Amino acid sequence: MLTTREPITFVNEGQKLIGVLHRPAAADRDKTPAVVLFHGFTGTKVEPHRIFVKAAEALARAGIVALRFDFRGSGDSEGDFEDMTLPGEISDARVSLDYVSGLPGVDGNNIGILGLSMGGAVAASVSDDPRVRSVVLWSAVADLESTFLEPAKSGAWREVSGVGDADAESSDRATANRAGDGSGAGGPGGVDAASGAGGDERENRTQSESWGNGQIPPFAIPRRADVRGNVVGRDFILTLTEARPLETVRRCKAPVLVIHGDQDESVPVSHSAMYERAIKEAGGTVEVHIVAGADHTFNSAVWEAEVIRKTVEWFKRCLLR
Repeated sequence: MLTTREPITFVNEGQKLIGVLHRPAAADRDKTPAVVLFHGFTGTKVEPHRIFVKAAEALARAGIVALRFDFRGSGDSEGDFEDMTLPGEISDARVSLDYVSGLPGVDGNNIGILGLSMGGAVAASVSDDPRVRSVVLWSAVADLESTFLEPAKSGAWREVSGVGDADAESSDRATANRAGDGSGAGGPGGVDAASGAGGDERENRTQSESWGNGQIPPFAIPRRADVRGNVVGRDFILTLTEARPLETVRRCKAPVLVIHGDQDESVPVSHSAMYERAIKEAGGTVEVHIVAGADHTFNSAVWEAEVIRKTVEWFKRCLLR
């Protein structure tokens, strides 16, 4: 089947998000289902070896509209990566569902979602949307603490210095002001107002921050961390567990396919078992497909082909009924 693709934009919180829409050139039904793709941490709407492009094209050839886009602060979308948070990406994902559901020729109540890595956590976090009828998770993060908090604690994420310090100081003052708004420690992800004092004492002190329903273990949270050349703001850590993908996916009414490589060193294959267990305990439908020998982003033509084939078959079975 022939396909078409076109650049698109939609807006969330005043910022433009840039994407690409893939369509079957000739739909064989009045209303066509659609799949939205969510990229990973530091990723984009293309992803390694263009796996998102290839997956979207394969879906369009199968008769399914596909939308891939950049979260705010990533790729071509507006915003700064330093301001990126997981709740912010979940907000983007929900707006993307609104956008694709309202497109002419799209069945707005027959939507699939696909997420890679942290994008998998995003997908799980919006999987309870009643418009979502099918979910696919690739190498999806289930345990946010081990994936993101532990590197920050260990010092693997080093403080950035001398790059945009004026902007960072302004951001720090804003964060401190939020903490002093009468909500005690600032609510989930809040920072003690005393952090507005500035200087090395603020940056290096041991902190006990409010974190979801519990407490962040005491450690020095980098104000601005250098993660492989990407500047990650402190709010990324402090707001991390406002998202609870394993809890949300329990409320998912759609069937879920979990695909993971058994040699994934970034997000161990044990995360797929966490999703499987959560969904089964809630009485949901889940299937797990392990790609033998595969790494985190399926960096082999053979692994890639297997993942895309399995994914397209799943969405066809769930959405083209």
